[in-house]
Amino acid sequence: MKFAHAFTEQLQGYEYPSEWLDAAIRYRQLKKCIKKVQRELSELGLTADMLKMLAKEKGAGSEPTVIASSCTPERSPSKSFVPKLVLTVESEDGGLPVNVNLAPETRRALEELVARQRQGLATTVTPSVVEAAGKEHVPAAADNTIDVDVGHTPEKGNDDEDLPPQHQVIIPLSSDHEFFSTLTHEISLIDTLQTREEASITSNIVTLSDHITCVSRPTSLSRHSDLYPWREIFQLYIESGIFFSTRECDNHKQRTVDDVEAKIKWFGSEMEGRGIVKSFRNKKSGVLLRQFLQVNLEILRLLRFREINKTAMRKILKKFDKRTSLTASSSFPSFIASDPFLTSHLAKALCFTLQNRLLTIIPQLDDYLCPICSSISVKPVRLECSHVFCVRCLVKLQRERKRFCPICRGDVVLKADSSNLDVGLWNFLRQFFPKEAREKQSENEKEVAFEQFRAVHSQGLGGLSGCVVM
Repeated sequence: MKFAHAFTEQLQGYEYPSEWLDAAIRYRQLKKCIKKVQRELSELGLTADMLKMLAKEKGAGSEPTVIASSCTPERSPSKSFVPKLVLTVESEDGGLPVNVNLAPETRRALEELVARQRQGLATTVTPSVVEAAGKEHVPAAADNTIDVDVGHTPEKGNDDEDLPPQHQVIIPLSSDHEFFSTLTHEISLIDTLQTREEASITSNIVTLSDHITCVSRPTSLSRHSDLYPWREIFQLYIESGIFFSTRECDNHKQRTVDDVEAKIKWFGSEMEGRGIVKSFRNKKSGVLLRQFLQVNLEILRLLRFREINKTAMRKILKKFDKRTSLTASSSFPSFIASDPFLTSHLAKALCFTLQNRLLTIIPQLDDYLCPICSSISVKPVRLECSHVFCVRCLVKLQRERKRFCPICRGDVVLKADSSNLDVGLWNFLRQFFPKEAREKQSENEKEVAFEQFRAVHSQGLGGLSGCVVM
């Protein structure tokens, strides 16, 4: 299947809005522009094979007689891609050397251009594409035209004084300007669409955050609180790594759009399998969950649209190179390298917003675990070094006369007393983790009771702590 047909099917298959389809790259129109460029080059006898030959002449080890001149692509003030095709000729008289293997019609056309330039006729050329065999990208002039420069390129004082002077033959092209103007305009439309949609998704995330905050208030503040279901949802969402891999070996790289789609489906089925939706107490939570899933689908749709158009851009530039030998696929992407269209920050920016504005509204238990017992820090004690431990673990450290903090090795353990109890944090933990706090408190009380029983039993046996045979 040809890419043009596949590209159209993809755009229509995902049911993008009409304004999105209007902003998409017009692949078929760009193909027609490439045919115009081919015809224009053919009129000058510059076939794709001929341009490849001239490019090889430039890179040959022997002294070239016809060479190409190139420079780094630049943006004009109007941000348009303005190229021109320049053939640099080394000869004493500025004409085409006879030893250059050119077709007769090509030689006649180029010699006519050289003659016009030799006569000092200022030629105004419509900007056109350039890359191989003498491609040179220059900033656009104020009137969007280029004045031909017929001067020699070597500067005075050059060490290679014996080399023949170099003359630039500027080959006028116009169809390629149409090609790159169209492509640049369409990329600009995609940038605008992407910026608008990103702002809309961000706004939806902020609104959704406010609503979820209301339905997930602590149970002490609301009888219909869905604190625990939403905590489980967000924990599952973080662990699934929908947009970025959670594996160290993958360097947390961004997932492909197909992987993202599969992860979203897995996330939905996993929630259903765990029965999270059925545990909602507040009727609004079901609606908010659907909105949360919709936000992720909107991000996926935007990422897929950008990926489809990036593929179309690569394909059309590759076709342009194949048909004309003007290797634009290496210069044009660098020209638009700073455009949002090519950057990969879209997923990062939206995931950052999700993480900071939505996922953080519900505290996760992992952030409040004691470093020693790996359970919730019941009656947390904050040492002078600012590290926090549960009171039972700290008491054990003091009984064993351990002076140093297990984390930073600061000499602060034996200095801790009742004033180090972090009352504010303890109230926070009891409010947002009531079940875990009660369970841990019960375990601590059982442990204390057992220690007291063992101490009394030991004293009754004359200090013996082992088994006694009567």
